Amino acid sequence: MNGNAFWNSIYKWEEDFSREWEPWDESEELRNRASEAGRLVKTDPALALQKFSELADEGSAFAMRWAGTLHLGNYGVEENLELAEDFFRRGLCAGSWISTISYASLLFKRGAHDLWPSTLADGIENEYIPAFFWHGWNSYRLHPSKRTAVEGRESMLRAADAGHPGAKAMLARWTARGRFGLRKIPEGIRMLRAAFDDTISSNTTG
Repeated sequence: MNGNAFWNSIYKWEEDFSREWEPWDESEELRNRASEAGRLVKTDPALALQKFSELADEGSAFAMRWAGTLHLGNYGVEENLELAEDFFRRGLCAGSWISTISYASLLFKRGAHDLWPSTLADGIENEYIPAFFWHGWNSYRLHPSKRTAVEGRESMLRAADAGHPGAKAMLARWTARGRFGLRKIPEGIRMLRAAFDDTISSNTTG
């Protein structure tokens, strides 16, 4: 299993989880145009971005999210993290929870460590499960210590109990490394094996 498989399992799970959280109150016309733009992402990403940008200006939260995603540079569009962050911020304000996660990730990436925690805290307050994982993971990346693992354990447990594959893997990793005591290391190793099997299954069935 490589890193891409692991992160793909996370993004797939969060996408599926978030379907009922995303705002779908746009007009039928906007939804149809957004679907049309979505079909262009793989064949003509530049045109897809143009259409998503136009729809974003008309208030489509879905388009704001996708315009931000395309500006990340993963679909053949030149990377522009400043524009990506702006679109995700707009998507967040329009009610897109996936945009909230993406916005917080870009804030973390550019070192805005005074801003991303409060962005994710809003998701935690509203029981948006991905926010629990990203808050714990970002905190640990910033300060990878036993203390941070212990402090983030409850958030990771909340996400893991809901089925989040990243939270399951991080809890397993921390436990196997003795972050919660040496006696729990064997349990952590078993958890790692289970997390590995879940990731393989997710990428096979996906």
